[in-house]
Amino acid sequence: MAQSREFYIPANSRKVASKKASAVVYVYESAAGSVPMAIAFYGKAQKPSWHFLFKSEADRAKRIAKFFAESESIEAYKAKKKAEVKEKMAQPHGLKIGDILDCHWGYEQSNVDFYQVIALAGQRSVTIQQIASEKEYNQWAAGRCVPVPGQFIGEPMKKQVSLHNSIKIASYASASMWNGKSVYGQLNGCQTVRIKNRH
Repeated sequence: MAQSREFYIPANSRKVASKKASAVVYVYESAAGSVPMAIAFYGKAQKPSWHFLFKSEADRAKRIAKFFAESESIEAYKAKKKAEVKEKMAQPHGLKIGDILDCHWGYEQSNVDFYQVIALAGQRSVTIQQIASEKEYNQWAAGRCVPVPGQFIGEPMKKQVSLHNSIKIASYASASMWNGKSVYGQLNGCQTVRIKNRH
């Protein structure tokens, strides 16, 4: 069982918190009362970022100032990136009706599915539907395949489009723009309109 933050905080320590970041340091002295010490935490972490003893009060104050500055810099960067993502997500995606997406998935083997954009749904969403593929396979039941636009399989799905025009199909798979070239993958269990044998 993981220990809580309180487990690490020494008794009789004094809390010093950053005014601009979620960083905090607890300062205290050694049991003999002669060695400055400090333990630092960042964000919601339960384990300390560091736990040091120092040669002097000045060294401790310098290390605390550096820790706070680093924490503030990290949070400023995160805030900037979050604002950039928010701004980009407010812009229309780059997919259009008819675009083909390919999806690679599988743990020990690479399975390939294709999807076609059939409708636009707002600035950041589209409706897609899986399409069949034409495949050429070898003796290992694997080979190259290409999509067959308009040969639909299953039911349409409304999906959100990411910043990079990819779509999350499932927790284990995402689809992105097909580059127009045949794709290599396992063919077992895949939807197919035509299979060619290759020896």
